Amino acid sequence: MQMDFSANLAACEVIPPESPDYTGALLVVDLPSRSLTPKETQLLSHYRDNHGWQFGCGLTLFAAVGFAEQHGRVPSDGAEFLAYSNPEYATEDGLRRLARLPGPERLHQVASALNPATGRMYTTFESAQWSPFGVLIRKEQGEKATKSMPFHWRDSGSEETQTEFRQYQAWHLVVYGQRPGSVLVDKFIWTDQAGSGRTPSLCGCGKGKKAP
Repeated sequence: MQMDFSANLAACEVIPPESPDYTGALLVVDLPSRSLTPKETQLLSHYRDNHGWQFGCGLTLFAAVGFAEQHGRVPSDGAEFLAYSNPEYATEDGLRRLARLPGPERLHQVASALNPATGRMYTTFESAQWSPFGVLIRKEQGEKATKSMPFHWRDSGSEETQTEFRQYQAWHLVVYGQRPGSVLVDKFIWTDQAGSGRTPSLCGCGKGKKAP
């Protein structure tokens, strides 16, 4: 069941990538220097709904990596990711109940699985080839796909900073643009494997940051 949320999305507060409130797997330095089309800008912006919930492509990509670390694969599409984040919508009956909700509430429920450029849920998270406004999440393989990096924290009630080395996994993220063959984001992120099975902690998000 595909629902179009474009009208509801237009009523949300827009959070541009340069905003200090913009969080997730993408940073403003990851974005292309060329001018974006209105739809590309829509894809890369984040939004805040009437519940104060922030959502957008960069947050969805980060959460989908968390899904992949827990399940050993990326979600097949937005519907599966919606069922992961909201199990009550894992069945056709649940989706029919979702469709009967008022528009703003329906958007709130489905926001994490929504592609802002299309106004619909993502059709795949594994677009190895260009598709308009598509995304690719791929776990890197091989000996250079993991590395040990320092993790710092401060003990409760102590002023001393503690350090330990943890294993991090590389993930390849690609976001495609509107023009045929165009790529808006092509980057690698590293996730802390100590958090595997949960929403991962993130490291190393610089523009064009390739796995070494």
